[in-house]
Amino acid sequence: MKLTTITREGGTVYALIETTGASLSVTNPRKGATAMTQVEVTVTDTYGGELNYSWVRRYNVSPKQWTRRAIAHAAKAAAGMAGVRGRSSWDGECYEFRPYRACVALYTLPLED
Repeated sequence: MKLTTITREGGTVYALIETTGASLSVTNPRKGATAMTQVEVTVTDTYGGELNYSWVRRYNVSPKQWTRRAIAHAAKAAAGMAGVRGRSSWDGECYEFRPYRACVALYTLPLED
């Protein structure tokens, strides 16, 4: 890992940048630090456990803080799944949520400014 300074309009934000092969992962070590401002939330159906995309709903969400918990909470609230139980998983900076006993999946991707 490498500590890098990212300068933005509102000031300076420090981020840990980790490179693995062709992918780049950016995480914020400080609570409340913001490297990006929005995430795209996609809700779609599943068929046989795989994403099907026969219908898709997309939302752009701005979490209050750039933490995993805040991103998950904002994404579920935008999709109308606040309080719904299911399996959550993180893959780098992408969040995926699959409610129990429902053939749908929610996932987020960060939006570049």
